[in-house]
This record gives sequence, C-alpha cells and structure tokens, in this order.
Amino acid sequence: MDSPQDTAGRLAEVYLSTRRRAQHARTTATRHLEPLRCAYRSLCGIAHRWRYVPLLGALLGAILVTAAPGRRTAGDALSDDSMTPTIPVGEAVQVDRGAFTDHLPKVGVIVTFHPPASETCATVQQPGSACPSVASASAEGEGIKRIVAGPGATVAIVDGHLIRDGRPVSESYDQRTCVASAICQMPIAVRVPHGTWWVLADNRNAPNDSRTYGPIPTAWITGLVVSATTANVRHRVRQSLRHH
Repeated sequence: MDSPQDTAGRLAEVYLSTRRRAQHARTTATRHLEPLRCAYRSLCGIAHRWRYVPLLGALLGAILVTAAPGRRTAGDALSDDSMTPTIPVGEAVQVDRGAFTDHLPKVGVIVTFHPPASETCATVQQPGSACPSVASASAEGEGIKRIVAGPGATVAIVDGHLIRDGRPVSESYDQRTCVASAICQMPIAVRVPHGTWWVLADNRNAPNDSRTYGPIPTAWITGLVVSATTANVRHRVRQSLRHH
C-alpha cells in the first residue's frame, strides 16, 4: 500500500502533466489562430478606411457636375421686358449651360443664345414677312427668348400671334396686344432653315427676335432656362418645360 507521500507525489505529477498538455494546446491554438486574427485586424482597418468612400464619391460627383463647363447651372438676369409677363425685367433665372450638349432643343422652351451681330435682317426683307435669312456672325452677348419653331417649319405672324405650319398656335404666355404694326403683321410665311431655330419674345411688342434678325443656328444656343428666384416666375418657367 502506497504511503501518503507517494500518493501525493503521483497526484502532483498528474497535475503538472495536465497543465503542460493544456499549455501546449493553448500555444498550438494561438499559433493557428494568429493568421486569422491578423486577417481580421487587416479587414477591420480596411473597412474603417473605406467607410468614407461612398461619401467622398458623392462629394466628388457633385463637384464635377458643378465645375464642369459643359454642365454648369448659372444665374442670369433679364435686362428688358421682352419676356414679360413670363419673366419680369430684372428677374434672375437659372440657366443649364449643358442642357443641349447631347440633344437638340425643343420647341416651346426658353433658351439663352448669342443673337446675330446685327439687329437687322442679313438680306432684303420682303414686306409682310419675317426675316428669312441666317446671320453670318453672332454677337458676344446673350439674349433670352422662347423657341417657337424648329428646322423645316413655316412661320408667320398675324396680329402678333404665331402661325406655325399654317395653323395658329395657342400661346398662353402671349398676353399683350401687339401694337407695333411692322412686327405684328407678317402674314407671309417663311421657312426655318435646316440647323436653325425661330425664337420669339413672349412680349410681341419687343422688336428684337427672329422676326427682325432671322433664325438662330443651333451652335449659338448657350443654355436652357430652368428656374427663377421668384416663386410665381419659377412656376411659369417650369410650365414651359413640362408642356414641351
């Protein structure tokens, strides 16, 4: 029979052996898990750094859209009464400078453009008709008018009202009685040449538009009027965009 000392010694050996095996198991497990821990830490670091990428992308996109010269929205103010009552004198409007980068304008919208260098027709104008000719050069400044007819259409003016392709056009924005006789009565139709647009003032008493200086080439159109600072004016501009 073993003495108490022998039993205690064996128990101590078993205990020490168990501890050594447990320590070895922990060391082995730690060695195998370390690559996983490193990978986890790396992924966490990457995720932390990349969490701002969507926000940065959105900000960069906004900067590019705003700064790009082909798609810039700028403010312009109307200096005359040619577009009243739609746009009052001095009203600031927003112009999309890139609206026609990849497609042509539409009839009915309000645009900015370089008018002809001369305010008179490039050719002899037949009495009773609008100017049929395209000017050879544009001015440096800009005008704001409404496109009322496109390439190939015929246009005439009777009592200040537009006749397009032989039919009167309903124009809710044409609210003033036209009293400037020469530009209010142009019943002989002229055809809009290819690659050009006929622009008219909403106020038909205003003298400078396609009636007097002819149609505007596509290349001279610089932007689309998309909004305004005053609420009721903004509503009228949006109506022109919605209906056309």
